[in-house]
Amino acid sequence: MNKKITCALLMFFSASVAQAQESSQAGFYGFVSGGPTTLNYPSGVSIETNGYQLGLGYEFNESTAVELSYGSLFNLGVSNSSSSDSSELTMGTATGVFRIPAEKFTPYVKGGVASLTSTYDLSGFGTGSYSSSTWIYGAGVELNLDKRTAVRLEYVTTIKQTGYTDGNVMQIGIMSRF
Repeated sequence: MNKKITCALLMFFSASVAQAQESSQAGFYGFVSGGPTTLNYPSGVSIETNGYQLGLGYEFNESTAVELSYGSLFNLGVSNSSSSDSSELTMGTATGVFRIPAEKFTPYVKGGVASLTSTYDLSGFGTGSYSSSTWIYGAGVELNLDKRTAVRLEYVTTIKQTGYTDGNVMQIGIMSRF
């Protein structure tokens, strides 16, 4: 199944590069967003927290784009007189975006890969970090304020892998084309 998804993404990127020369909409954009994250652990424990994401995208035309992003999905620090504990989960993504162009509301779907890194420093357990990668997919809508600025509402989830944490991210943010 991973080979099929990889082939589909490669065909998307190839077609997008060919279309880029035809579009007057081609160009870079940046975005920042934040909102609730739900992490589901194999043990059955779920944690709800807030996170943020910073990203850069490139529109090949009004329908297709690619995005790179980095953000913190979970950051917890607990401190008292005898100890100081911390834990953080960060995620970097590379996704393809397929938009249905419209004047005011532009719905979209996205899919790609994510790299997750968890770091911790816990009293009695020590320090450590763990990294994994997974496929992600999601959907959203952009409210176009003008030709350069949009407000985004997005839901992204990871594909569950046996024995690994999966998560759901709902974020609202702002996007600006330059």
